[in-house]
Amino acid sequence: MGSIYLRSLHCQFLYRKQLTFRPNTTIFYPRISFSFPFSPGINRHFNPYKPLVFAVSAALTIEEEKMRVKLSAPGKVCLNICLDLQVKYGEHVVILGSAKELGSWKKQVPMSWSERGWVCDFEFDGGQSAEFKFVIVGNDKTLVWETGNNRILKLPEGGSYVIVCHWNSTGEPVKLLPLGLEEYRDRVEDVGHKPTADASELGTSPFVGQWQGRAASFMQSNEHHDREVERKWDTTGLKGLALKLVEEDKNARNWWRKLEVVRELIHESLEIGELLEALICSAVYLKWVNTGQIPCFEDGGHHRPNKHAEISRDIFCELEKITCSKDTSPQELLVIRKIHPCLPSFKAEFTAPVPLTRIRDIAHRNDISHDLKQEIKHTIQNKLHRNAGPEDLVSTEAMLARITKNPGEYSEAFIEHFKIFHQELKDFFNAGSLTEQLESLRESLDERGVSALAAFLECKKSLDAAAESNSVLDLIKTMLSLSALRQVIVKGLESGLKNDASDAAIAMRQKWRLCEIGLEDFTFFLLSRLHNTHEAMGGTNWLADHLDTKKASSWNNPLRSLILGVHQLGLSGWKPGECAAIGSELTAWQEKGLLDKEGTFLQC
Repeated sequence: MGSIYLRSLHCQFLYRKQLTFRPNTTIFYPRISFSFPFSPGINRHFNPYKPLVFAVSAALTIEEEKMRVKLSAPGKVCLNICLDLQVKYGEHVVILGSAKELGSWKKQVPMSWSERGWVCDFEFDGGQSAEFKFVIVGNDKTLVWETGNNRILKLPEGGSYVIVCHWNSTGEPVKLLPLGLEEYRDRVEDVGHKPTADASELGTSPFVGQWQGRAASFMQSNEHHDREVERKWDTTGLKGLALKLVEEDKNARNWWRKLEVVRELIHESLEIGELLEALICSAVYLKWVNTGQIPCFEDGGHHRPNKHAEISRDIFCELEKITCSKDTSPQELLVIRKIHPCLPSFKAEFTAPVPLTRIRDIAHRNDISHDLKQEIKHTIQNKLHRNAGPEDLVSTEAMLARITKNPGEYSEAFIEHFKIFHQELKDFFNAGSLTEQLESLRESLDERGVSALAAFLECKKSLDAAAESNSVLDLIKTMLSLSALRQVIVKGLESGLKNDASDAAIAMRQKWRLCEIGLEDFTFFLLSRLHNTHEAMGGTNWLADHLDTKKASSWNNPLRSLILGVHQLGLSGWKPGECAAIGSELTAWQEKGLLDKEGTFLQC
């Protein structure tokens, strides 16, 4: 119920701001808009998981030869998937599936629009099987899945093929139509990109994977000012905090100023009693900034990343005080959880007078060319130290992809140091994976916490390695270990933020908070997997047919999944008392048998 209410508030906010997404040349319109000019031939359809880089490419003949070798590689299957579907303006289609090439049910794999429909190219190992579905992504990021069972793909040992699918026809036969090498290459070139497996090999972080702003561009001089595009702010009909946010953004060109806008907005809302509205505005605004939908630009100033870290610490402390207040509503708690992941880290190394200095040393190495030095200096180093922003992590990952593309092209020492810097920058943006974030907590946990952490990481590792072959019991075991770890973290956060807390203690608390929220996100993934597993067994109809004394045990795993889900909802702060009561009732059904509780069951 809370998620429905929050979605309603979110939609009201979007409607009031009239920030309508546009898929082509304008990010949103008309409140704050930025026109991105596209040159002819550039695919205008957003694809968040491709390498975000415009760089000097190798000779066409070399690329053609690489394509020829790839297509003829033994034991590999090149597959062109085409979905015959028309969607509404602004919508796009993605694939989710069990194979790693299909996102392992975790990452959306975008499809590109062509004259043939929505298409995507993959390279699989021959002989494997996979399940997948198509999903329509709306303007507001809502997902519309195909109905019916998962599509089943069984691949031969090698070759190039195309399959044509139709929306919601999940039961249609998957016909692999053979293609010659030239035909397959033509299809790939028509779409304008290489098979998406290439993109996944680059190890794009989740932070950069969500990027919807301008692609990275390597510079040999300061061209950041030249990259600014026309912007427009339309405040017609706006009032209150929404009006203030749009007005303040006019003078907030770079990231630290946009963080400052949020800090002032929250502070003012506490004085005038409009906290929920301020939190919703801040959450959506920061999300759009972090994904590049609201771009950041240089403003001629010179503020190192420690400026951003200090503002982030102020916002975090204010949010923690609100979270621990007895007067805070469940809706406010839910929205606050959306703000935390958008704030940069304020650990000691980032609040130091000169943070992130490793990139300066990298830009002056003697084992790289002068041109590459200049590109690193002007694209990353100087930009980061003048006006750091989310786009700097995008540029860094694009540069990392470039220097690791051809093994042996650059020295191992240079690449290793650049990888270390990349990890440091991810840490600053709080863009690490869940495993990376949890590992950073290890030193602050007691013996019980370390044990819970080890148990969860072991379950997660096994789950990731087995992809979709996990049983229901494996998923439930992982959920149980997650619940134990999350309960430890929630317990540690219950005491609140002390007024005399040191900067180090506040920074560690941010880590704990982000890990707790990250575990909540992973819970959704596990519950989705459990739901799919139960549906594959027959879903609610199958369970209803097994509601008798001999087969009631069939309900054990679905009930256990539901109990764990309700428990997680309580850990998120949503009416924990009610969640505990519901969980106890469900546990009683499971322990005593459904039929012994038939009266209670029918009441539901």
